[in-house]
Amino acid sequence: MRGQEAHGFNVTTHSPNRIAVGIRVWRWLEGTCPWLLLLCSGPVWLWTTIRREVYRRRWKSTRKLSQPVVSVGNVTIGGTGKTPFVIWLAHRFQEAGRKVAILSRGYGRRLPSEYVIVSDGKQMQVSWQLSGDEPYLIAQQCPGAIVAVGSNRYELGQWVNARFECDCFILDDGFQHLQLHRDLNFVLLDARDQKGLDGIFPAGHLREPLRSLMDATAIVLTRANSSDVAKPVLTQVNHAVGLGYEPIYVNFLLSSCWHLASGMHESVDRFRNQRALVFSGIGNPQAFFDDVKAAGIDLVEEIQFADHFPYSARDMEEIRKVMKEQSIQVAFTTEKDAVKIAEWVRAEDPIWVMSVELKISQGADMLLQLMHGLPWKIKRETSRA
Repeated sequence: MRGQEAHGFNVTTHSPNRIAVGIRVWRWLEGTCPWLLLLCSGPVWLWTTIRREVYRRRWKSTRKLSQPVVSVGNVTIGGTGKTPFVIWLAHRFQEAGRKVAILSRGYGRRLPSEYVIVSDGKQMQVSWQLSGDEPYLIAQQCPGAIVAVGSNRYELGQWVNARFECDCFILDDGFQHLQLHRDLNFVLLDARDQKGLDGIFPAGHLREPLRSLMDATAIVLTRANSSDVAKPVLTQVNHAVGLGYEPIYVNFLLSSCWHLASGMHESVDRFRNQRALVFSGIGNPQAFFDDVKAAGIDLVEEIQFADHFPYSARDMEEIRKVMKEQSIQVAFTTEKDAVKIAEWVRAEDPIWVMSVELKISQGADMLLQLMHGLPWKIKRETSRA
């Protein structure tokens, strides 16, 4: 592990895999020769623009599933909060009596070419290694929902349809999956990532030009605890698209935490006066670290892993070593990371998992109206003798 001083904290990056090495090289190029990244972004801009235009002009047709399809996606790399939003949508549909199926690519899983049922709506069917960390977490958080993974979401939906009854599909990270017709297209943007919208990857954080937002049903601005925070990003969006969007504002709150080994729940306030370490391997770990600090936790050490990082016993030993050397009393991580480290955690490890609660601060009525307005199939009531 390597450390460097930043903002009064020892920020440590553990990078034993090629993804993390690539991130280091990218960050170095950002600071030394950004023109090279700008040059490399040209082909990405051209390919994504042409590809989306082909579908807009219907030179290539989309395929439609027999149930309504709701997509949750983004136009940037890194974490915008798609997983919590997918979970929130699934819960709302279930509360309305709908049977939900969630389709995901299952990034980083073993055997990526196979279609896999992660949960059949009754119990988990596979390990996180076979499903991917995010679908596994979604299945844990959405009991009663069918969760399946596969690269082609239309064929996956057909495959699920042949095995289960469901009323609607939710696509996890589906905005770029243009082959499949979507009835609702939610696109999430981090309200605090104004800089990331300045260029196409690798010159910026954009997967494709902001103009692609014209295909969105609604824009969801996450980590938007006030309209003032979100205003710069919203200005960029309106400038690129030329429309006066009324976005949905969403914020993520650290509602509670639980001990990974025992499952015991505690209030975050209990740890205010303790020396703490925080570690995570998600799309935007710094946002999580900032949330933990905002909760009044005394962070002594921050450890960033690459997104979808496959933890090992050695990684947990390194974390224990840092805690011992720095006299750190407690460690915090995310629910997504907890999925992958559970097998390496000992009963005595003071590792706590932060639970995130999604709050809609503006646009809740519009969101619910869109959800209720889907083209639902009419359910036939069967009379009982």
